[in-house]
Amino acid sequence: MGTNSKFLWYDWWEEGGTISASSAAAGFPASNTQDQALSKTWRSTSATGEEWILRDLGQSREIGGISVVSHNEDENGKLRVRISANPDLSSPVYDSGFVFGLSALYGASEEPDGASSEIVGAGGVPLAVVRLLLPGVVSFFVPTTAVSGRYVEVRARNTVNPDGYIEIALVQAGVTREVSVNVGGRFQLGRPDSIYQAVAGSGEKRIASQFKRVETEAEFTFQSDQEAREFWVLALRHLGSSRMLTAILVEGNNPAWSFYTTIACRFKDIAPIEHRGHDNHVVPVRLLEMVSG
Repeated sequence: MGTNSKFLWYDWWEEGGTISASSAAAGFPASNTQDQALSKTWRSTSATGEEWILRDLGQSREIGGISVVSHNEDENGKLRVRISANPDLSSPVYDSGFVFGLSALYGASEEPDGASSEIVGAGGVPLAVVRLLLPGVVSFFVPTTAVSGRYVEVRARNTVNPDGYIEIALVQAGVTREVSVNVGGRFQLGRPDSIYQAVAGSGEKRIASQFKRVETEAEFTFQSDQEAREFWVLALRHLGSSRMLTAILVEGNNPAWSFYTTIACRFKDIAPIEHRGHDNHVVPVRLLEMVSG
């Protein structure tokens, strides 16, 4: 089975330029959305109206995708992303409109078992107990074609948010790359068997938490060795194992796949290119999920 995957390779949001917001609670500035440490977040002072973050990239940049990582929107909250050449966001080159931050997996009355579901509610939105299994939510906005703009805005609307504020850990806006993924026997999604690991060394005990992290193994196939090399080199040289990126691993008509395979992740490892035949160049990859949804 073949489909497409999208990777947000390069992030303009974290580079130079300025960032402003409708409001910011003390200790939670908008600049925190440029920090890959997910413990640092932007937090508005209220959630009674529309709250926003506006990023001036300093100059026009090509943008193929925008991700809003680990936000606290619930089933009532909506997000909107706009890209424009003007600071007032007039004549935007991209406007997502307001869409639910926590998208429905299924339409109303279309639960997997045809009646009540243990996964989603009547509106197709994941139940609270299901959301607890996820480290956070990632909303990935992808224009039909890449656009160029200097100003990027993320706007949130949630008047009944139980937290009383809007919170976002990380925003990425930048260059995307689409590749073909072979969804077959080598495609695996699973959680580690252990919740934590204890490592003893030099008389001290270190605890490494693995809770809420999913390791994904997939094979990305290319029709030319050049495309495979570009993927391999970019993954190793630019991202390595430390840079976080956003990925949509499986696209398709089933929104459940998008929900569970849209992740903010790091490369755990990336194997050398394998040539398996004419027009069949494969790069095996393992991704470590940091945030999904």
